[in-house]
Amino acid sequence: MSETNHKPSVLFLDDEAGDESAATVNAAIKALAEHFDVMTVKTLPEASALFNTRIFDVFVLDIDMSHVPEAGLSLGERGSGLAQVMRSLDSNTAIVMFSNMGLADDWSKVANHHVFGYIHKSDEHAIDGLVAKVQQAVDSPRSGWRLPQPRKSGTVLVYRHPQCSISENQLRDALKQHGDFEAQFVSREELEERAGQPEIRQAAAVVYLQDEPDGRPGPLAAIDTIAKIQPTPSVVFAFRYGDQHRESILRIVNARPFRLINLNDGDAVETLGRAVFEAAHWYGGNELFRADEDAYRAATAGVVLEDTGRSNDGFDSEEE
Repeated sequence: MSETNHKPSVLFLDDEAGDESAATVNAAIKALAEHFDVMTVKTLPEASALFNTRIFDVFVLDIDMSHVPEAGLSLGERGSGLAQVMRSLDSNTAIVMFSNMGLADDWSKVANHHVFGYIHKSDEHAIDGLVAKVQQAVDSPRSGWRLPQPRKSGTVLVYRHPQCSISENQLRDALKQHGDFEAQFVSREELEERAGQPEIRQAAAVVYLQDEPDGRPGPLAAIDTIAKIQPTPSVVFAFRYGDQHRESILRIVNARPFRLINLNDGDAVETLGRAVFEAAHWYGGNELFRADEDAYRAATAGVVLEDTGRSNDGFDSEEE
């Protein structure tokens, strides 16, 4: 096939694909096929087998994989663990979530494994949104592996909403526990202004800290602007949110933060400090992920790996 008629490749993983009752899923596959070379699978082992035969530009994944018991998940019944497995197997291919399910915990998981986007199946114009998001992923420049420039000290720019339940002193203490980092508190407007200036690169990381997410256009636009400075430095967003905040949180997921932290979770302050440390550690580079052994075995069950000629029975864990 010549370059002039080459279609970008998309792997569509959804356990309802092809089912007559799954009208939205089938319509999405049909719409994608008009623009991309789409391969559809229902299970994770099927997807893993395809890794040996071709390179995909985009993965489209579902959250709810409960319709196929043998879907190959070992990270719990919910498919948000797919993002971790797929990211571990392929760190450079864009991931777009397309799901009618999803809870607050799912949104954090997929955001923290750097999905390119999240389209909710029930949204108006969801199929058009999916096609547009996949096209955006295809058009985004791929720099491949970027070597990080770890920062173990430095200034962390922080926007903290005045009514946030985490105090300035709590955040300062959390930063000190994970490195020689000094918080510099700024207004949201100042942080948004600095995002467009080269001096922002001197910061080791950026933190955006607020209790309930603000779904108004102004704050959401500011989040988009601030997120675009990544990865020099990376941005940690922290909110106190639940399932009722789906629209606002998915907008933030689509801004592609380095970390999205739910302040409702236990040890949120410690988690925030750790997230800043990780953001500084991966400054300027690509964060790499490693699937746990059970997830790896499930993903590659029965698949012969071309490079080694071995099945996943020969997988070596770090403990061995």
